Parts: sequence; C-alpha cells; structure tokens
Amino acid sequence: MSIILSCLHEVENTYDGHTIITKNYDRKSRRAISYMSVCTKCKLQYVTDDAIFANEDEAINWMFGE
Repeated sequence: MSIILSCLHEVENTYDGHTIITKNYDRKSRRAISYMSVCTKCKLQYVTDDAIFANEDEAINWMFGE
C-alpha cells in the first residue's frame, strides 16, 4: 500500500516520511506556518531554502516577528 505525502511524493511506509514545520504565507502575504509530511528529498530542499523550523517555539517566534 502506498502513501502520498504532503509534498505529493509516494512512499511505501509511514516511516519514510518526515513531519516538519515550514515557513509559509497566507493569501494576504502574512507569515504563517505549515505542518507537513514530506519525503527525504523534499525535507533536504526545505533545509537548503532555510524554510524549516527545529521546533514549534521557533516557528511561532518567526510567525509573530519576534
């Protein structure tokens, strides 16, 4: 049975995905955060783009501009 992740890539097992918190923006271009399950390749791309947070506190601080 295959699983489709938030990045739209397919994996065979749930442990092949990574749950991450990423930088995002809403329709009015305000800061927002997204919780996603992505494959290893996409996780590395988020890391390269400096768009991933280590934890929820870091994400909330970024979202509110602290």
